[in-house]
Amino acid sequence: MSKSLSEVFSSAWSMAKRNFVALFVPTVIYVGVVLLLYGINASGELTSLTRMDQAGYVPQGAPIWTSAVMFAISVFLAPLYSGFITAVLRGTSITGKPTPMRAAWQAACANYTKYLLTTLTQILFGFVFAMVIAVIAVVAVFVSALQNMVDWAVYSPDVWEALATLFSALFPAIVIMAVIGWFYQFSQMFLSYIPGMEQTQGFKAFFSSFRYIYRGNFLKNLGHILLAEVIQGLITGLVAVIFFLPFFVNLGMCINMDSLVTAEQILHPLMWGLPLYMLVGGLVSSLMSVFFTPYYFEVYQSAKAETDRREAAKGAAIPQYPYGR
Repeated sequence: MSKSLSEVFSSAWSMAKRNFVALFVPTVIYVGVVLLLYGINASGELTSLTRMDQAGYVPQGAPIWTSAVMFAISVFLAPLYSGFITAVLRGTSITGKPTPMRAAWQAACANYTKYLLTTLTQILFGFVFAMVIAVIAVVAVFVSALQNMVDWAVYSPDVWEALATLFSALFPAIVIMAVIGWFYQFSQMFLSYIPGMEQTQGFKAFFSSFRYIYRGNFLKNLGHILLAEVIQGLITGLVAVIFFLPFFVNLGMCINMDSLVTAEQILHPLMWGLPLYMLVGGLVSSLMSVFFTPYYFEVYQSAKAETDRREAAKGAAIPQYPYGR
């Protein structure tokens, strides 16, 4: 049977306490490497913006190829991290004791290929999903624009009025696509555990996550994950507001000034605030992960058990007739 919310919280908290170091240390390393890679690229872009001249010319920031290199590094690093974390949680769920980091590392290395193939499968389907959403968006824009163009030919609105009219026409489609995108991501919530727990990979692991989400008591899964994401979103949003508030205050002051201001003056709070935000945000994210990763793991185990129970009951309900009847 699927676990209640209190049971999930209790199990996740117990597992997090037993494996705090084994969960926190690799998470800090993984998050730190990813943030460092993308932070270097972001700082390069911000630096180029601060050098924008009065004519609006922006010098070139980081080379385009650096983004591809950073993406590749994160793709090949993620399977190792997911395999390690899953090994820690699997060991504790079986033995009830803390999992040695050495044993988790060995399991992560042994399952690296399975996780890498699953990650590449996820990227493939993500690309296909993005293309489908892009086609829908283009069609929605065309349909909305076609009707508006007929009206605009009559009364010729200004640019801002035309954009506002177009956005209002597209708003329902934007909301629907955002909801579809969220459910697509929601359906993959268990994907980081399946290769290490079930020794499956690629397409089978990808679709198993969908199966557990929708067959393993969908409403409970939805409630568990929505609650976790709301809590994490509020904490992350609070940290972001604290660190980026000086930037928006400075931006408002610059807009209200009579004299011309430079891009460097506008972006100065963001230049010093971004590295500090990434440092503190990375630590906060890592601390949240120590609890919420076991939390999602408990939801996964509960959903899998419920899916197996329902499928077994459905199979047992089918009458078995002897041959020849």
